[in-house]
Amino acid sequence: MSEELIAYRYSKVLFDLSEQQNVLEEVHVYLEYIAKFLVQNENFITLTKNPLLLTEDRERILKAIF
Repeated sequence: MSEELIAYRYSKVLFDLSEQQNVLEEVHVYLEYIAKFLVQNENFITLTKNPLLLTEDRERILKAIF
């Protein structure tokens, strides 16, 4: 399955759930924050794609930042 298809499916579900739960604006603000963070911290993407980094470590890093 292509990354684009996966991204589309996740974004569609996120949008639908956010709309149903009436939190669309809050989710939008949060996603903007994440997008700005990723633009300003290009090394973060490299770090999270490192195959030597364990899944548990990735989760710990994400929870600490966000």
